[in-house]
Amino acid sequence: MTHNTRSARSRALQKLETTSVLSFAAAGRIRRQMRGKRRGSGLLLFPPYAPGSLGDEAVMAASIDYLEAAGIERIGVVEYSRDNAWSVLRPSVKSVCVPWSSRLRFLRAPRDFARAVADYDGVVLIGTDVLDGLYSESDTITRLALAGVAARTGTPTSIVSFSVESPTAGALTAWRSLPHAVRLRPRDPLSAGRLQTWLGRPHELSADVAFLLRPDQASERVRLVDQWTRLQRSCGRVIVGVNANAGAPRYAPELDLEALVRLYRNTLVRLGELDEELSFILLPHDWRGTQNDEQLALALLQALPEDVRKQCLHVPGPYTAAEAKAMCGYLDLAITGRMHVAVAAIGQGVPTACIPYQDKVTGLLRHVGTENMTIDMSAATRCGSFAGQVGPAVRNRHQIRETIQAELPRLKRLAELNLTPWTE
Repeated sequence: MTHNTRSARSRALQKLETTSVLSFAAAGRIRRQMRGKRRGSGLLLFPPYAPGSLGDEAVMAASIDYLEAAGIERIGVVEYSRDNAWSVLRPSVKSVCVPWSSRLRFLRAPRDFARAVADYDGVVLIGTDVLDGLYSESDTITRLALAGVAARTGTPTSIVSFSVESPTAGALTAWRSLPHAVRLRPRDPLSAGRLQTWLGRPHELSADVAFLLRPDQASERVRLVDQWTRLQRSCGRVIVGVNANAGAPRYAPELDLEALVRLYRNTLVRLGELDEELSFILLPHDWRGTQNDEQLALALLQALPEDVRKQCLHVPGPYTAAEAKAMCGYLDLAITGRMHVAVAAIGQGVPTACIPYQDKVTGLLRHVGTENMTIDMSAATRCGSFAGQVGPAVRNRHQIRETIQAELPRLKRLAELNLTPWTE
């Protein structure tokens, strides 16, 4: 990192801190003026990103549904783009636009955000995996700074349902600049331990808020899966869900799309040679771009031998996060390269083997008590398959399901902790 880059980051943080302090007095006046004009309880949500990711949809849908069911009368959602707003997907929420371009960010965003906050009783920043600066350091700094703005107005503010791994220098500075009034609720024990090391301040362990998502059992797509799995089970077959993450080459550069197809093909073929009769459901979870889960699933289906392919069901998308969770409920075992497929499956009590492309996956499995259900992709690449790693899970699926079922009530209570301060 160059000296100029470090200086620019330092100036950005100082400017955000200055505008935050300047916003404090103005926001306090605004809140006093509007206190008598409120229309019942209201909560402002800060989403991870604009709509597009099914994982982000899961946490947002779960949060909004839970809050509405609890009687929260007004829910606002901070929007990053007027053209791609959460209110399009959920008309019951109100869009709250904050300038997000680099030209306006430091000069206007804190003051405008303070004005928006004044109309709500609380602010909840749903952090997921965007708060350690690894995707975008500037976005992380801005999110954390605006959470600080909200807290300095005297508005109860929480950062919830998040994981952190190896923060950039700017992100760590932003974390350490947060007012102590901001409540922190990391979603896994690994992240909680890191927060304690970095910040040495109180926090409350939660669980991913997507555990609260209600499955959509009524959709035509889900009914198709229901019928197919009933037929398979009537023949004594075991149902294995397979989500292949087309983004895996970002985390395992030795795997291009062709190598990834070959690895999954070999795995399904070898799993099919086990003593138990297996059927597979291919569950894409991302349809963005040209190299996506859908394309990978189709390529895998084409590459499979006919005898394996005829025991497969490919569920084409796009579909909703609630539909995905419902479909996971029909599985005996899930294999996934995406964390929120794991959350959906585990939330349905399904044993789930995960490729831990980031520590957030390892933290999730430790939370559940199934940390031995990780797939070592380096070992899989060396032997051309990960069937040997997944085979024991197929054989022990009933015991693993019992472990998950015993932990689910605790996980759901911890997921509710992200939102209960405003629903009790």
